[in-house]
Amino acid sequence: MKRYREIVVHSSTHDANHIARQIELFAEQSNDWKYPKKESSLYEENLGRPSCCIVTKNDSLQRAALHFTEKSDRSLYLTNIVPLSVRKLNIGQYNAVAEYFAKTMRRYARDSAAHLRISISKDEITLADIVSGKIPKKLLNSYLSMHPRSNHPSDIGRLDRFICSLSRYSRKHIDLDAFETLLMEEKGWPTKDAKWCRTRVEIGLEVLATNKKF
Repeated sequence: MKRYREIVVHSSTHDANHIARQIELFAEQSNDWKYPKKESSLYEENLGRPSCCIVTKNDSLQRAALHFTEKSDRSLYLTNIVPLSVRKLNIGQYNAVAEYFAKTMRRYARDSAAHLRISISKDEITLADIVSGKIPKKLLNSYLSMHPRSNHPSDIGRLDRFICSLSRYSRKHIDLDAFETLLMEEKGWPTKDAKWCRTRVEIGLEVLATNKKF
């Protein structure tokens, strides 16, 4: 499943405000990026926390503005890439801009000893990517390898054990939109069955979360 790539710029030594200024300085010194001072300052002012924006200048990329804002005390994340010469960027165009930023920003961080780390997410994910934890992965495979769409009590029981394992052992929240889509794309499920499965997982996790607080 193709997806829009996400970027986070981290630092172990600098705060979010310093990181924002470093991104602006990077763009100001680059032949491939532009720092629109007025627009970047206004963006930060409107959000009320460390933020910035830069614009593509490389002819191989769509002209677009990248917006970053504070994710934590020591990181900023890419909130959006806004096209400036076309109405909308497709996923390939969006990811090309994101990938080029990550590549050139990493080079700048290395050459200037800026103490920054740039993380970029995968551009394609599978069911294995969105389910974290050894036990949830094992129980999902067990459910999918049998007769998951039969609605037989045994198969529903296997799904419910997977849901319980997600609640107890998963390191992160499952992306349910991606889960539903991947059941169709990766496993060839009809829309109706994928939606039913997603709904049961969603409700099951909500009930288990409430039970923990009961």
